Amino acid sequence: MLRRLVAVAAFAAMGAAASSSFAAPVKSSSLSWTRLPGAEECLATREFARAVERKLGRSVFVSAADAELAVEGRVERAAPKGWRATIVVTRADGVTVGRRELHVAGGKCALLDDSLVLVVALMIDPDAGGAREAPRPPAPAPAPTPEPRVIVVEVPVPAPAPRWSGDVGLEGTALVAGIGGVVPGARLTASALPPGLVPLEVDANVSALARTSDGALAVRFLYAGVAVCPTLLGEPGAVALSACGGVEGGFLHVASSTGDRDDALFAGSARARIVVPLFGGPSWSIDARAEAGLLAFFRRPSYSTSVLDPTALTARDQTLFRLPALGGTVAVGLGFELR
Repeated sequence: MLRRLVAVAAFAAMGAAASSSFAAPVKSSSLSWTRLPGAEECLATREFARAVERKLGRSVFVSAADAELAVEGRVERAAPKGWRATIVVTRADGVTVGRRELHVAGGKCALLDDSLVLVVALMIDPDAGGAREAPRPPAPAPAPTPEPRVIVVEVPVPAPAPRWSGDVGLEGTALVAGIGGVVPGARLTASALPPGLVPLEVDANVSALARTSDGALAVRFLYAGVAVCPTLLGEPGAVALSACGGVEGGFLHVASSTGDRDDALFAGSARARIVVPLFGGPSWSIDARAEAGLLAFFRRPSYSTSVLDPTALTARDQTLFRLPALGGTVAVGLGFELR
């Protein structure tokens, strides 16, 4: 193998010397390279041309119509297991200026590559005897990594739509209304708080049947009302103090030995309430509540009976009960608030 490489190098050097005697360096060449059947693994035309130009350090191959030298070659199988390459160089006027044959007795066809490139380079440019393969251009420097940037994008977040809130309550009541004692009862309340407004509350009240001090009458209060209840201190879901003012309307039912009687009942109401949350979640709570208030009765029905005056031997009216101008209420209970 070493002897073959030495022979090839010597032969190439002889070719370069011979070429210098009959041809000056040329500017351009064309390349025609054929791989005969069975030699498909050998150097392809494009790779062959690029290798020669790297050896010469410049581009030399052009189309055959523009070339000053025509380089024609072929590679084929050589018996029994070798390879044979033939190179012929012809000037534009048709004169053959060089012919070379290279042989490899065995192995891969790639063993011919370096010798073929050197021989063709010398045949094109006799001064390329000491030429070395042109260095490949350095790989481009990697693009600098951009510094991370923090981009703040303000995304408008729509404000949550205002929500209604409200509560319901059930309370035990105590009413003082001139009957001669405290009248127990019950009250059911429900309130709603529209966004941006004050709470609006409705209530329904019923009292136990209470007798007057002399036992002549039995009285029951049944009434309902509406009131506005602004919060004075605190907020929903926390300890809060509110004040309510409104009107009440209903019936005063009176039962006596002579029959039953119902009278209309109208009153103005004013009360103060404190609410203390007991437990719950973000949108609801169970609370304890207590309140005290006044009722101003607009209509004051009275109830009397006829009695005999023993001195005058005549009948006269005796008042048994008259609704007072003011009454008082106290209430304690539980509530459920939804917000």
